[in-house]
Amino acid sequence: MFFSKTRGRRHEAQSLLFQFLNGKVIVEVTSPYEDRSESRSRYCIGIAVIPIRDGHPDIDAAFTAVTKDISTTGVGIVAKQLIAADEVLIFMGSEASVRPLRAKVCSCHPLGFGWFVFGTEVTALAYPDEYPVLAHFDPNGMRLVS
Repeated sequence: MFFSKTRGRRHEAQSLLFQFLNGKVIVEVTSPYEDRSESRSRYCIGIAVIPIRDGHPDIDAAFTAVTKDISTTGVGIVAKQLIAADEVLIFMGSEASVRPLRAKVCSCHPLGFGWFVFGTEVTALAYPDEYPVLAHFDPNGMRLVS
């Protein structure tokens, strides 16, 4: 039962990533940093990232970043800070109603001058019942709202 539920959520997350890619000019990119089973496409948008610590989103550690590339299985992220977590939530839309993607941080490499590039593997869409605090998170303002 658990496997089926997890598999369904991963498929939902992959469908959402496919929607972001659909209709875009796709330029496949390769990375010298990691081996992948699927190629990624350049796709640069602003995102909000929340580290997950001890199974809970750390809202106080939320930050903004930029995507470097994207596929239906993962997102490359460029950030001005180090992600000190093995798992993150990624908001790829600015609306408060956007459900974040849950992703495992697979790699991290310094770019210099305090910048880092992260490779993530998307594992699922995050549901409000999993993380109730997200119902009050505003990805635009990077804060909790009442």
